[in-house]
Amino acid sequence: MHPPTYLTTVCPATEFNAIRERLPRAARRAIPRAEPGDRGVIVQAIGSDDSPLATRYACVREHDDPQPTLERLQRQIDGQLSSIVEPCPPASP
Repeated sequence: MHPPTYLTTVCPATEFNAIRERLPRAARRAIPRAEPGDRGVIVQAIGSDDSPLATRYACVREHDDPQPTLERLQRQIDGQLSSIVEPCPPASP
């Protein structure tokens, strides 16, 4: 499996909450609403066939650097994907 491409977004709280509201109710329960003064942070892994593999959502305070949160979300996705994808065995000669 090729490593995924990561798409990242940092958006205002109102935009993040609008995106969140379009998700199924079960998914929304696990994603906190962005409060006034927050920014939404979204990381999505995209497979080599352009299909979405996993998406993570979080909020950061507006004045905080979102980069550590983006990196944490990407590590979470990496862990999730590595637990469900078994490496291919080496080819026999």
